[in-house]
Amino acid sequence: METAERQQPDPESAASLEERKHAADIKLRSAELELKRRESRFWRNPTALAVLALAGTIGAAIIQHHFELSLEERRSQKELILEHSRAQSSLILEAIKTGDPAKASSNLKFLIEVGLLDDPGQKLTI
Repeated sequence: METAERQQPDPESAASLEERKHAADIKLRSAELELKRRESRFWRNPTALAVLALAGTIGAAIIQHHFELSLEERRSQKELILEHSRAQSSLILEAIKTGDPAKASSNLKFLIEVGLLDDPGQKLTI
């Protein structure tokens, strides 16, 4: 009779067995999930790599644009200085075309006084 009782599962032990089975299943699924997380690192994800490449491309374009603007600004400043020098040379030539040294001197003095000709340090004494 004792063997018959041992063969029939106890309802409490069956519930306990199901609980342990369920707990083991949850533990196994958690371990699988953690393994998948480790495998799918950021650098292995193609979408993340594409976003990273796009960000790098945009960053490089911004830097290149900044340097091009800086270069263009310097180029414009040099052209402006050159044009200023050409304009002053043209004014000087027009002022001395009179053929009369006194009139040429008077013209140059006038251009300096009105600020059309540069005379840094007042080197020109007319």
